[in-house]
Amino acid sequence: LPLRMDSGADTRKIILKKLSKAIIYFVIIALAIPLIVGSITGTSIASLLTLISSTFVLQAGAPILGVALGISNPVIIITMFCFALGMVLAVLEICDSLSETSVRVQKWLEKMEKASAKYPQLQKYGVISCFFIAWIPPFGIYGAPVFAWLMNWKRLHAIIIIVASFTVASLFVLFFANKITEIMLLAANLGAMIFIILSMVTLGLSTTVSQVLAPLKDKNLMSRAILANFILVPVLAYLLVTGLHLPAGIAIGLILVGTAAGSPFLARANQIPADKRELAGGL
Repeated sequence: LPLRMDSGADTRKIILKKLSKAIIYFVIIALAIPLIVGSITGTSIASLLTLISSTFVLQAGAPILGVALGISNPVIIITMFCFALGMVLAVLEICDSLSETSVRVQKWLEKMEKASAKYPQLQKYGVISCFFIAWIPPFGIYGAPVFAWLMNWKRLHAIIIIVASFTVASLFVLFFANKITEIMLLAANLGAMIFIILSMVTLGLSTTVSQVLAPLKDKNLMSRAILANFILVPVLAYLLVTGLHLPAGIAIGLILVGTAAGSPFLARANQIPADKRELAGGL
């Protein structure tokens, strides 16, 4: 590349040409193709534009929004792929405009090339690092092509690796976005189990056997506790089921909870005053 430009007009001409190419790449690849695919598949244009615009900020995390907007998985992945390809090509064109119009940038690139020439393995295999760089937010899809350009790695290899990395990251996010309900349900169930177990372990370790057995000697107290747990609460559950005409699944669940004497009470044992812990353990 020439180290000096003939005039400021030539410089502006090159910059305008490169920026125009960058815009064209992005508009055609990152916008037009997804919109065409969306129109073919019956996807809302507004939803697609929202997904594309959110990708500027969320990058590979945008598929979560795509799922929330009701966009099908194939359309989301095609959109992510096109966005990555269009953005990488646009960024590289902008970088080229700097190298072709700035003597300082050209000299700096020459120094980088001479320094990297001392490490042939880096020149040969270093482009693979772009796969991992593209995963790092907010550097991601914007920084990876710039880094590849600075290191003067083969452009085609860099484009393929960066776009593939962004697409894989999007697939990873999309998988969890589609499974978010199951994941949250599993987390809730595990959280409830852990809380109950830890509460009961804490109660058991904070009292002795004699302290637990002492309240059981109070026949009047135990009679009332048995009456409440095994008669009043189950009867109340039955009356609610029959009176409210609950669906079968909810009705069965309410009856089961009503006849599970004491278990909801023990889960809150950690909040019981110290002088009542022995009673809680006994019950």
